[in-house]
Amino acid sequence: MDAPRTYSEVRIQGRLGARVASQELPDGTTRISFTLIVDRPDAEKSATRVDTLACVTDSLAIRDQVEVMEPGTSVVASGSLRRRFWRSAPSAGSLASAMEVVVDTLNRESIDPL
Repeated sequence: MDAPRTYSEVRIQGRLGARVASQELPDGTTRISFTLIVDRPDAEKSATRVDTLACVTDSLAIRDQVEVMEPGTSVVASGSLRRRFWRSAPSAGSLASAMEVVVDTLNRESIDPL
């Protein structure tokens, strides 16, 4: 019997963070990273009022979009959730990881309540 199909799909309505960065990878791909800021619905119950979500893409079209947007611009991003691993400082030799959203589409939009 085949295993059930699994997938990761996310849609985020948020505000563009302040920093957009590009990084050339060894294979020649350009990786674009930016953050999306999302309000917490239960902010009145917590000192933390927002979540800052790490986003990455290799889409040059999305890079062109986010590079001209002002921080705080309302956007809707779609993609998948990925856990990335890397080695921390060589002397420590430990494995580090982070969750990030791999963005496939990004649109400037007004934020609508869900």
